Amino acid sequence: MIKKISLLLGLALFFIACQQTEKGINSSSAAIDTIETLDSDDSEKPDRKAAHVDSDKETEEKILDILAKLPEYQKTEKYIDSLSKGKKGVASMLDKPTANEPDYYKVSVGYNGDARFETYYLFYVNPNTADIKIMDEVTGDVVSMDVWRKRKQDENKLK
Repeated sequence: MIKKISLLLGLALFFIACQQTEKGINSSSAAIDTIETLDSDDSEKPDRKAAHVDSDKETEEKILDILAKLPEYQKTEKYIDSLSKGKKGVASMLDKPTANEPDYYKVSVGYNGDARFETYYLFYVNPNTADIKIMDEVTGDVVSMDVWRKRKQDENKLK
């Protein structure tokens, strides 16, 4: 008799714990919007969109407009357009500033494939000053665009 009560009590606790975990997952993922990619045809392109957590839409648009002027961004857009045969464009994921970089939004720029998001560049953008930093993929340092471009130029000379 005690074994049956213990078993029923254990099963009841198990089902209660599973329901609480499931609710926690659903509520935490609700704060994140989905990634929208850009079409290659300019006439059908929606406004630039990005995945974000608690981001102001006006600031988001300002940041994406700043990045769209970069030659690196434009080159990536052409590459993805040719890779996807005109079906996809550059995608971005935007994160709010952190304690380490309080004035800079972190923006992952790359390709949103069927299986995963493939980051090509990790930018840090200050929407107030239009200052852009980039993470150097070799060193992991966040540096100015000028320093990063100089490093890339030096790397290309060695090839």
